[in-house]
Amino acid sequence: MTFSLQIEEAVLEQKRATDEITKTIMSISDGTQEIASGADDLTSFSGNIHGQARNLGQLIGKFKTH
Repeated sequence: MTFSLQIEEAVLEQKRATDEITKTIMSISDGTQEIASGADDLTSFSGNIHGQARNLGQLIGKFKTH
């Protein structure tokens, strides 16, 4: 095997490795975006629950005897 063929094989192997790394990074990025979206949903849900709890507390307060 000539030196130029060895270099060519090494370059191709590096390209395959780089492509695989790129795919992995894209997968991580997609997962991170899904987590961020879920966190936004959770924040909204928490705010809704807080408001419902506050309203429930006010309703219960109407039934308390003084």
